[in-house]
Amino acid sequence: MDLLPSLPVKVDSTLPQDLLPKKFLSKRKIILLISGLFLSSLIILGIFFSKNISTLLGRLGVYRLMRNVGLIRPTVPGYFEALKTQNLVYDYNNDGVVTGEDYSHLVAASSKKQTEPTATPAPTEAPDGSFQEATVEADEVNAASDRVTLPSIRAFGTDSFNGAATVDYPIGLPQGSGISVPGLSVNYSSSAIDDMFIGVETKWRNDASHSYQKQASQVGLGWGLSGFASISRDTQGTLNDPNDDTFILSLPSGSANLSKESDDGAYSVWRTVPNLKVKVERYARCKMHNYGDGSMNICRYSWTATMPDGTKYYFGSPTTQASWKRANDPDASYFAEGTGNDWFPLYETTNSYGTRAWLIYGSDFKGWHALTYKWSLYSIESVYANSEAKAFYSDRFAFGDYQGKKYVSAVYPAKITYGLHEAAFEYEPRSDKATHQGDRATPEQPIKSTDRLKKILVKSRNQVQNAYTFEYIYGYRASDHPDPNNPVGGKAIHSLLKKITVWDSDPAANASAKRLPSYTFSYGANCNGFSGGCPLTSFNSDSGTTQVQTPNDFFLREADNGLNGKTVFEYFTDGGGGNALSVQYCDPDKIDFEERTCKTDHRYNIQTHRVAARIDYDGMGNSFRTALNYSTNTPLAYVDGYGEVEYWFDGRNCCKASSSGSCRVGVPSGCKCPGDSYTGVTNHQWDCSGGTNCDWDSRSRTDCSQDYPREYVYRCTNPANSNRYICPGTNRNPNMTCISNCRLSYNSNPFKGYEFLGYPDVETVVYEKNSASDVAARSKSFFHQAIQTASCFKPSPLKGIAFKNQVYDADNPTKYSEEIQSYRVRFGPMFATETELADSELNSYCPNYNQNTKVSLVLPTESVAKSFMPSPTLCTKSTTDYNNLDGTRDAYANPHKTTNWGKVSCTNPSQDDTTDTPRYSYSDYTSANATRWILPLPKESWMGSSNPVNGYNHTRIFYDNQTYGNLGDRGQLTKTQTLIGGNVNSESTIAYNGTYPWQVFRTTDPYGRRTTTYYDGIYKIFPTQVTNDAGQTVSTTYDFNISATNHPNYGGNRGLPLAVRDANNAITHNVYDSWGRLIRTYLPGKNYTDAKPSSLTQYYYFNEDEQSPCDVSTNCLVGLGKLLNGTYTPKMLVGSATYYSEVGPAGVRPGNHSYYNGLGQLVQSRQVWIHEQWENLGIPVEGEGYRDLLTSATYNSLGQAEYSSSVYTAQPYNSYPKILMTLVIL
Repeated sequence: MDLLPSLPVKVDSTLPQDLLPKKFLSKRKIILLISGLFLSSLIILGIFFSKNISTLLGRLGVYRLMRNVGLIRPTVPGYFEALKTQNLVYDYNNDGVVTGEDYSHLVAASSKKQTEPTATPAPTEAPDGSFQEATVEADEVNAASDRVTLPSIRAFGTDSFNGAATVDYPIGLPQGSGISVPGLSVNYSSSAIDDMFIGVETKWRNDASHSYQKQASQVGLGWGLSGFASISRDTQGTLNDPNDDTFILSLPSGSANLSKESDDGAYSVWRTVPNLKVKVERYARCKMHNYGDGSMNICRYSWTATMPDGTKYYFGSPTTQASWKRANDPDASYFAEGTGNDWFPLYETTNSYGTRAWLIYGSDFKGWHALTYKWSLYSIESVYANSEAKAFYSDRFAFGDYQGKKYVSAVYPAKITYGLHEAAFEYEPRSDKATHQGDRATPEQPIKSTDRLKKILVKSRNQVQNAYTFEYIYGYRASDHPDPNNPVGGKAIHSLLKKITVWDSDPAANASAKRLPSYTFSYGANCNGFSGGCPLTSFNSDSGTTQVQTPNDFFLREADNGLNGKTVFEYFTDGGGGNALSVQYCDPDKIDFEERTCKTDHRYNIQTHRVAARIDYDGMGNSFRTALNYSTNTPLAYVDGYGEVEYWFDGRNCCKASSSGSCRVGVPSGCKCPGDSYTGVTNHQWDCSGGTNCDWDSRSRTDCSQDYPREYVYRCTNPANSNRYICPGTNRNPNMTCISNCRLSYNSNPFKGYEFLGYPDVETVVYEKNSASDVAARSKSFFHQAIQTASCFKPSPLKGIAFKNQVYDADNPTKYSEEIQSYRVRFGPMFATETELADSELNSYCPNYNQNTKVSLVLPTESVAKSFMPSPTLCTKSTTDYNNLDGTRDAYANPHKTTNWGKVSCTNPSQDDTTDTPRYSYSDYTSANATRWILPLPKESWMGSSNPVNGYNHTRIFYDNQTYGNLGDRGQLTKTQTLIGGNVNSESTIAYNGTYPWQVFRTTDPYGRRTTTYYDGIYKIFPTQVTNDAGQTVSTTYDFNISATNHPNYGGNRGLPLAVRDANNAITHNVYDSWGRLIRTYLPGKNYTDAKPSSLTQYYYFNEDEQSPCDVSTNCLVGLGKLLNGTYTPKMLVGSATYYSEVGPAGVRPGNHSYYNGLGQLVQSRQVWIHEQWENLGIPVEGEGYRDLLTSATYNSLGQAEYSSSVYTAQPYNSYPKILMTLVIL
């Protein structure tokens, strides 16, 4: 079946002269701007609560407008979530509530929209360097059938606070039944390379024989796999002393230290630092091990972390077993098993899978035992506590040998299962595994992997939905490794991730598997004897300014989305060509052994690299440069210990000496300098107080007291006359000497606790297209870093949070807007006495603050906005109060009152400008369900005065069919009320399925109209039948339950709606490609077997260099994305057509070809008309023959349309060079 002949893109040079002026906004842009201004004005007016905003937007028709222009795209899964949340984006009939009546409107709109591929709003780079996305529902991203996947570089970014280059590549997972599993992604951060080497002596970074000290992750150097959770043990460098160990909770969203709140030995409660409002419980089972004349308690733990919504994360298998012994369990020989002797097993019975990774500790005398260093996520359980509403995780272990015992040397994520879905991880051997520890070729208990990630298979009902494959190269110095597949031990070589490809099935099992364009990554062209890329330079000694390229410094240089969209990262380079930056780092008292305040040397690899600029390419010859400018080239960091050897003289009347020979008085307390009045300690001049009689001539000092080490016994001399002291209370002179009650100790202050605190500020400059000098936008952000006094230094609990942002007029920097955000921090346990301080008071709290154990909760309290022209001309303020409405403390720190003050004094923002009136928004909350750890949810909100009777937009919410203000065991919304004058004006209810309580079974709107929904019996999340109050039913059949074996999507498991039967018994059929994208729609009266569908869509993103054969079956067009008259053409084409009549060989149909650049921006659209015969291709224009309707657009560096042509006519494709072939539907 032919669709349409293809149309070549028209490059800029061929555009007619009737283009509208620069900065022209298209109709869509104007609509979006108006919508944005409207939303902004609502916020300014103080409409704070989303429920009230949603209601007003719906009644004014704003949602309808935004749906029509494509700013928001409601989806079928989102609709059923909206039945619970009452997201009025889904209120199609504008009656103020989401009910079953809206479903048929959604289905109709979706069917129409699915034939009209629309570009995802292109991510635009804001002045602060971040990418601003159009606001969409979370499920919209995963609804492949509801949208077209367009080119994007939003995965490529920078972290302006620490100057890192970043990549975030998501791994799509199917929607679960009653449970949301954390999203998987593969992530890159250039800062991870610097972090990896922290703590390793700098001299090894480029050592000739021992440069390979740290191994890259299982996804390559600088890369990681996120979406997992764990609890880890920090041994503080004392493996054999578990008493000083601390624990860290790692979640997909970040990590936090754990602080113990209570402990009875068997059960303990912990809180996170900072306070994430997560309850962590530890269950201990201990066994007493007796040895010789001593004993030791050996404990194993299971952990549970409960999120604020009641979802539970279990770490380590949660139950003990009577038969706990395993072949590789180090403690199996010490304890009995069986009834009454149960214990937590270290791993599963079969294979090497488990959730506890351990090291070996102890001694020959005490025995060698297992010490768990990581508890991996075992399972997630939602509040529904249903078997379908759980997820399970498993890891595969690799074992190493130590002291005749086995320890876990590597942990490999193996599988995630939830409901009927699964993500499985496959690995391949890696050569880069022969690390050294210092100059030791055989480190003790090294943690290193022998495999790296090769593939991720995403399955539903054991059918592969997508496969992600990973390809690598090695980065190394060529002279170090003649054969990189058999590298020389101890010399650095690193796996570098080169390519990620997603397939519609497993390519190893299906030779016909289709792929999308691969994401590729480059670390530079080989240079200076290095292979795999061109490394940056680094310091390789503790001091000095010399930098060299090393095989440990392969940083990401380019990232390409496979559709000609690319980001290039440029790194900081100093005047001498060096890329590394020194870091100023401080310990808690700032003073080091040499009495210096903080340090800026490079010991223990304390150095960093940062991005200076990123350049984005659209694949059509245009580049967009963004520079990151920092006010300092010396970022800040914190350490618990400097890692230096300090010379302490322990004992009475002793002092700590510096290498300069001066005595530090007062450290430790009671220290007295030699001779009471002399400060010199050179030549072993001691205070003789407490001396012991010894024979003067005894060089061996054998007759001196044996209470002191002999090597620390010295004669005392008087520095005033060089005579030996006469010890007080003695009369023997000169046959008298003294030994000091001090002994010299080489006490090491270990290097530990490094925490990078970033930069104080960053200026982000976006340049005009294809320019590195013409500024398009400029902004500056200022960050919190540390709290400190003259003798105290700690990481701020606000670290990394911007307290001030400025956005400048690009043409006049004296004109700018500024926003200042103020915070308060609560220190201490949630349910006990806390200390609450403003951000301006934190420095004084430094001596009392332990960032590892002190629970802290950050509260944004005030925002002041100022406009400078260049003097401040308009200043506004808003504040948020976290106390209960009666003024008492809310332990959960919920926002109860928000005040939009409007105008305030610019010189003193605390002084209100009374020319306008403040606007108040209030919210009150339910009690918590402490047993299930479901924290308080909003129960009432209104605007106006503090008295809700006089408020407006007044809403009440009920949960779990409980009385007002109480929660059940799920936190599900079951009733909402709107009130006027304190009286109930309207009410709507939601009822849930008793067996599968995540399913919305019945809704009742304010008019008493009921809508009932039934779901599929397989996944239990897809609606199969919706019946409204009038008894009208819409039913849906999916790919996994359709009975027609001849349907192209029969046997699928993507949850694709293949047939929708409306209330009039009319059926609309849909057909999808192997990616779940809609390609054909058959309106009622047609069947999916008909030759001519009602509408169809085709996707092209490969050219003949990438696919063979190059045709529609491979999404390939000859010449796509290649040079045309010296200019690159778009790399993606979406063609669509709608049949109005089937008369003639070609039928009567309009068609549209949409061309997208590498950033996903629509650069050209061509509309054609075919009338019965193929020779009637195009729109007849008198005197000109057939023409097409064509519009073109170009974009500036902010992603805004700078040129948008009026619709004009152009010749059909066949008058152009035949670079693009005819589009064909198979």
